[in-house]
Amino acid sequence: MENWGFIIKRLMESRGLSQSEFAAKSGLGQSHISRIVNGDYKTPSYDTIVKLASGLSMSTAQISKEIFGQSAPQPPTDALEPLRRLQVELQSVPIYTDFPFHAGDPVDVAEYAYLSRKGAPKHLEGYLVKGTCLEPDIKDGDIIIVDREGAIDNGDILACLIDGELHLARLRKVADELWLENRYGTRKFTECTVSAPVVRIERKLK
Repeated sequence: MENWGFIIKRLMESRGLSQSEFAAKSGLGQSHISRIVNGDYKTPSYDTIVKLASGLSMSTAQISKEIFGQSAPQPPTDALEPLRRLQVELQSVPIYTDFPFHAGDPVDVAEYAYLSRKGAPKHLEGYLVKGTCLEPDIKDGDIIIVDREGAIDNGDILACLIDGELHLARLRKVADELWLENRYGTRKFTECTVSAPVVRIERKLK
């Protein structure tokens, strides 16, 4: 059986789409597209099928028939039913492995988290945490969701760009000065060139 990634490559090329164009249309990162068309993945996830179908202007049934020779796999009905009952509208939040607060080349999206739109900020982004600077509140491997345009207050956990690197710290106000505190010490908030409050922490148990 032909690797499904090569099928996607053929469909993409038949539409005259470059990898960067296809990434923009599908909502998948360009590095992810590259690995797909090179045949690096054994089986596509349901979310990937949906995004690929969108980028190719196909239905999920059509693209699944190309890949599997059958209709598209669907998420378990029992998993979706609570959302249907509550009529929850979801927003996709990009999760990055690097911290693209600074200018430069765009950073590829590693995956997406899906959160309710109701009452949620509009400018959410997620980042994979590497390190233990704010344990036990945030652990290595956690995903933090930040509001890029959120207001910051004393006591908030912030994602900050300092000297071009991501730092996580809790904001403290002492004698009318703002400080950033974590396991490795304190720094003046003025050293932080860009910041965003952490509004949610996602932790994978396995």
